[in-house]
Amino acid sequence: DMIPITLANTHPFVFNPWAFIHNGTVFQAETLPRDPKLVFSSNNSDTEHLFHYLLTKIIAKTEDKAISSIIVDSIFSFKLDYTALNMMLSNGRKLYAARCFQNYEEYYTLYYYALSTGMIICSEPIESENLQIDRWVLMANKSLLRIQCDPFRYEVILN
Repeated sequence: DMIPITLANTHPFVFNPWAFIHNGTVFQAETLPRDPKLVFSSNNSDTEHLFHYLLTKIIAKTEDKAISSIIVDSIFSFKLDYTALNMMLSNGRKLYAARCFQNYEEYYTLYYYALSTGMIICSEPIESENLQIDRWVLMANKSLLRIQCDPFRYEVILN
């Protein structure tokens, strides 16, 4: 079934303070366990089901390392069929970006470019005279990038 193209299905999905985007398809996403108090804003989007699944596991946790561990454990050992679980999740202070694919490796790419004060994350390297092409890093499959903003620092976690 195709998810309709509507404003309600547009990323990011938000549940304060969390915002979530995802690239890929999760089949039978509606079967993922989730807290029933989380209200859907979409038309049954697989991305919002995935977001609620992660939030259900994260909501009770406040320690950063625990959140990284929850994402790694939840995404990299995912039981449902999917094409990719590439995602970004942020609470406004930290950002977690994951690359995890089963199919179409060349399509589901995720790159990062570290600057002195921040990070650029995108599906394809950006060609610009202000960015050195050899500094783009392709994230490995089943990897998580954890970024903190104040002070800026990042860590790559491999599964």
